[in-house]
Amino acid sequence: MHAFVLAAIIAASGAGGRRLTEAAPAVTFDGGSVSACIGDCVNVTWNGYHNIAFETGSLTHVVHGFEAAGHVETVCDLGVLTGAQRKYFCTLHPDKVFYVTCGDEAPADAEAVSPVAQGPVRAGPGTSAPAVAISVAICVLLLVSAAT
Repeated sequence: MHAFVLAAIIAASGAGGRRLTEAAPAVTFDGGSVSACIGDCVNVTWNGYHNIAFETGSLTHVVHGFEAAGHVETVCDLGVLTGAQRKYFCTLHPDKVFYVTCGDEAPADAEAVSPVAQGPVRAGPGTSAPAVAISVAICVLLLVSAAT
């Protein structure tokens, strides 16, 4: 059982992510676009007082809280599924946007991608595929330990 859980953690943590030696692509709130798949990180530079959000249908999901102009941070939960594109924006300044795509042939229009194809909806900060896999593995190990 422990070998299965360990294999699941290793598989989830390596899926879709860039190698640690690769530089993360850089973006700011200027309408530009970067390529980042699920598990990849993006270096975001704030050019005003902004947060990072995206919409699915009528719901707005805030990915990162407000930061001041000049703040630079590597954010690792902006990646999208292969072939998808997501528009990120500031909820206070909706005209301040950037786009994240994954793959060579992402759709030209961010709004054309259905919410289901845009990837998972985050439950909160730090909820990435590897983090979820590790949390599940820990729960399984605790259950197995409690049962024995």
